[in-house]
Amino acid sequence: PTTVRDGIGYGSGVNNKFLALSGSFPFGTYALTPDPLNTGNSVWLIDGSVTAVAGATLEIAAGTPVKLRGGGQFNIGDRVTFNVNGTQAAPVIFTSFLDDSVVGDSNGDGNQTVPAPGNWSGIVYNNGAAGSVQFADLRFGGTSLNIAGATSNVSVTDLKISQYSGYCIYISSGAAPSLSNLVLAANTGGYPVIYVNDASPVIAGSNSITLAAGGTYTGIQVVGSGAAPDLRNFTISGGGYGLLLQGAKGSYRDFTISGAITAGIELRTYQNADSAPAVFSNISVGNLSSATPPIRLYGQLLPTTVRDGISYGSGSNKAILALNGQFPFGTYALNPDPLNTGNSVWLIDGSISAAVNATLNIGAGTVVKLTGGGGFNIGSSVTLNLNGTQSAPVIFTSFLDDSVNGDSNGDANQTVPAVGNWSRITYASGSSGSLNWASLRYGIGNQGALLIDPNASVMQSNVSFAP
Repeated sequence: PTTVRDGIGYGSGVNNKFLALSGSFPFGTYALTPDPLNTGNSVWLIDGSVTAVAGATLEIAAGTPVKLRGGGQFNIGDRVTFNVNGTQAAPVIFTSFLDDSVVGDSNGDGNQTVPAPGNWSGIVYNNGAAGSVQFADLRFGGTSLNIAGATSNVSVTDLKISQYSGYCIYISSGAAPSLSNLVLAANTGGYPVIYVNDASPVIAGSNSITLAAGGTYTGIQVVGSGAAPDLRNFTISGGGYGLLLQGAKGSYRDFTISGAITAGIELRTYQNADSAPAVFSNISVGNLSSATPPIRLYGQLLPTTVRDGISYGSGSNKAILALNGQFPFGTYALNPDPLNTGNSVWLIDGSISAAVNATLNIGAGTVVKLTGGGGFNIGSSVTLNLNGTQSAPVIFTSFLDDSVNGDSNGDANQTVPAVGNWSRITYASGSSGSLNWASLRYGIGNQGALLIDPNASVMQSNVSFAP
């Protein structure tokens, strides 16, 4: 209350730079405004969970600095409204209590402490919550913005988030918020920057994600058969993966992905054999190392809609499509030139397996290159057929073998293939299949590249082994 504030004097040794706040607000409308102690440079200190009863509204005015520590968070529940009303000239800043770069040394310890990711928790909109966030800058949080629930009603625009320790933005449980103009930077923790879990946000405007160095970092990960987001206009740079779709649907348009070190895009099975977004267009992947695949698949093949929606920028190796993992029940065909670029090959950079009663067919003329532990492990009641012909054999060879479909790893003559560059094809007891006009090169011990259990049912015709 103003009467209380104006009745207080601050003696020696009293820090008049912050006003602490936590707890649940009763019904009503409440506004947090700049300089709450009216001392010239005071800030709000959130040192616990701030909530409110149903029907209450919490507002944060333009230019208000909010510092937080420990479990500090805004936890917005059902039928509660939380609005962050920043402007371009006067954004609302949420930051650590240890951050002296915003309104000075609020905790009064000089330079003895410095802010770090995870110094506070985050902003949480739960199911049934409502509100808007505009022109806000979130620093040093955990999972900085968390939106959940099909009945939540949240809009976000012109948001910056950096130096966090959890997910940057986590959207789940049927939530469908509207977001735009995001500037996000990954720093620690290895979590995806934007994680969409069975939710359908719309993200438009102009958005950028800058990933920290390292293969564990992902720009956007979308998970779940119930996920159908509409994501547009992203520039994603660095990290391990730009875009990772796990059984998700939805629309993905106008992406520029660059500098990833594991794969530009990865598709993984979730509940469906084939992740097939409704729209996948104008997705550019570039500036990758020669050995980094623009697309990686885990336990599924490449939907035509995805393949045709991707372009390959400078520094993108459009000669390889990486594949590993376990296929679910079904019949799958690996055919020549999987990227439809003229000379692309399958790159097997891990173990390929399949669920019971699944069938894998490898078509005539298909080139499969393998590296490291790459191989096929065909279990009981699984079928693998290599369906080559005399004029178009199926070829399994080293990723370093430039004599087949050219220099797939893009290093000219710096590397050469050798026996043992990949593992083997293994047919376990109870498995089945056929190998017709197949050439297996540079696997374990040459002929060791094919291992067939006596209780497997495998037919062979015109199979050759060569270093």
